[in-house]
Amino acid sequence: MSTLTYNPNRVCHPGEHIEEYLTHYKVTVEDIILTAKIPKSSRENMAVQIKKVINAEGSITYAIAYVLNQGLYMPITWWLKLQENYDKHLKLVQAQ
Repeated sequence: MSTLTYNPNRVCHPGEHIEEYLTHYKVTVEDIILTAKIPKSSRENMAVQIKKVINAEGSITYAIAYVLNQGLYMPITWWLKLQENYDKHLKLVQAQ
C-alpha cells in the first residue's frame, strides 16, 4: 500500500494546473491556441508565453487567461484569480 503525502503549505504554480488540464484533456498548447482562434501572426508568441507559465518562468496574463478559457473551458477570472492567489502566497513565503 502506498502512502501519498500532502503538504498543505505548498501552493502549486499556475503552470502546474495548466499542465494538468492539458494532460487531462489530451491536448497541446497549440491545440488550445487554435481553439481560441488566435490570429496566425500571434500564435507562436502566445505558445511561447503559455509554455513559460507552464515552466514557472512567467505569469498568467489576461491574454493567456483568454486563450485558456477558450481552449480549456475555465473562466478567465478563474485563471486570473489562480495567478493572483499564487502571487499572494509567494509574497507571504518570501516575507518569512
